Amino acid sequence: MFAEGLMSAQLAARDAIQQANSLFRERHAQFRRGHTYREGEEVLLSTEHLSLRGEHPKFFPKFAGPFTIAALEGSIRWS
Repeated sequence: MFAEGLMSAQLAARDAIQQANSLFRERHAQFRRGHTYREGEEVLLSTEHLSLRGEHPKFFPKFAGPFTIAALEGSIRWS
């Protein structure tokens, strides 16, 4: 009896967590918009994965730029 109640409560908790997660994903997707880039727009580029020489990486700038978009290749949409 006790084990059945415990198992039932555990399954109910798991189902409630899964339902809350799916509801969060649905609501988040409704309000999240991607960004469409245009020619002439200025952007900053992250230096996170660049190997910059010189000082210690702690002192590197986090972004490089601004760079002006000269041409668009394909249709890139960031979310």
